[in-house]
Amino acid sequence: MRIPADHHAHETIPAFRRFNRYITRLLGLLNRRLLDSPLTLAEARTLHEIKAAPGISAAAVSHKLGMDRSQLSRILAKLLKDGLIERDGEPGGRKQLPLHTTQAGLALLADLDKSADRQAMDLLGSLSERKSARLRAALREVETLLGHSDEAPSSERTVTIRESRPGDLGWIIARHGEYYYHEHEFDAEFEKYVLLSVVEYLEMDPEGRRVWVAEYDGDTVGFVGVVEREDNRAQLRWLFVEAHARGLGVGRMLVEQALAFCRERGYDRVLLWTLEMLHPARALYASFGFTIAETGECLMGGQEMVEECWTLDLRPEGDQPSENNDALVFLTGRGHGHID
Repeated sequence: MRIPADHHAHETIPAFRRFNRYITRLLGLLNRRLLDSPLTLAEARTLHEIKAAPGISAAAVSHKLGMDRSQLSRILAKLLKDGLIERDGEPGGRKQLPLHTTQAGLALLADLDKSADRQAMDLLGSLSERKSARLRAALREVETLLGHSDEAPSSERTVTIRESRPGDLGWIIARHGEYYYHEHEFDAEFEKYVLLSVVEYLEMDPEGRRVWVAEYDGDTVGFVGVVEREDNRAQLRWLFVEAHARGLGVGRMLVEQALAFCRERGYDRVLLWTLEMLHPARALYASFGFTIAETGECLMGGQEMVEECWTLDLRPEGDQPSENNDALVFLTGRGHGHID
């Protein structure tokens, strides 16, 4: 039975407020002055918004910060008096006059940035590489879930694909278990299945198998694997992309890498199993030329599902048989269904 969404919200509120109190205390946000500067937090945020959008109006700043206009008027008056910002034009329509930071304002923001970096280094410098990656992923996930990130993705952030290293296979098991439990209410049997499939992977010939990991801005955001099967075939497994990284082409890059490996190894065909309900994944497979060879009902994560076998022939067109028997070969003797 699915629990109403507002029930989850009520359970989350205490943790959310507790974290707010914690981060406020940790960063000293209750101090009268921010990072020993002459500015309060509200004044610093206002100055930052004016720097980020030269010529912005007071009304736009108020909307961006969600700040009462009377409070903003007092802040702008102080910043103007201190010579940190300036207005263009005559003071007639005050609230619509373009705002700009002065050289003094830019210099103060630069000092604040350095102080903030030092504070962050004091807090984060002792974290290991793995813990730092977990923290970055968690922070980005908060932005994604709340939908309030105020920064567009940087052009400097890139998606990279690398081969797996120790620790990555455990990530495959954990993320499949967590995601399909929260999003599709799969039970622990599904996580057990993924664990056993990873154990099977480790027992195979290393030359015929691979796992690739996608990283975005240094964070793990996806993975895919290939394992060797009989009759010179390969199986695509464990394709997964984190929610906050979807739309970046991560899944396509992972499948391209996997198929390039299959072609390099000289496999004749590639197959995969998926579920009928996973529409984005099915569309991705179809775009590479995979076609459905067979469908059937299965018990997945404690639920009745429709499972599909998709195949792709890698041989030159003249060498392909007139009939595709992949589904028959791979369905024979199966005791249960699965998703990969």
